[in-house]
Amino acid sequence: MTPATTIPAFSLASADVAHWTGTAKAGSTAHRVAAYATDRMHPGVFGLAIGSYGAMMLSLWLLFGTDTQTVLSLLVCTAYFGMYFGVPLAMYRLARKSGLREASAGSLGRFLRGDFETITGNLSGWSALSQVLVIPVSLTVGLIAMGVIMKLAA
Repeated sequence: MTPATTIPAFSLASADVAHWTGTAKAGSTAHRVAAYATDRMHPGVFGLAIGSYGAMMLSLWLLFGTDTQTVLSLLVCTAYFGMYFGVPLAMYRLARKSGLREASAGSLGRFLRGDFETITGNLSGWSALSQVLVIPVSLTVGLIAMGVIMKLAA
């Protein structure tokens, strides 16, 4: 006996958004069907990543910014931080001013409930968010822990 397969029907609302209207079942196992799928990362995810790196820089300044040589190194790091995130932000704002309009990204919650399309397949929005944030958040937590331990040992 062959398992029944229901193929989902979908409609393309824009170039990067697919709204699924059906269900997906293969045999007795039901698969998760996203109501929203995109191949563009939500701007809120970038904001969270920049915030995490900003918290890392703040923790570095608060914990290690006491020595003159360290302050010079932190100034260089802060300048690189500004360039690393400032140049893409300036380019994005110039593109918006020149009339290049993108489709509305919707809410961050909508992105997290939906799917993020990659070359190797779809990820859930939560998986995409965790893959973007795992390194900056881990570095920030590690630097804070290291700084606290160093301050307590001194």
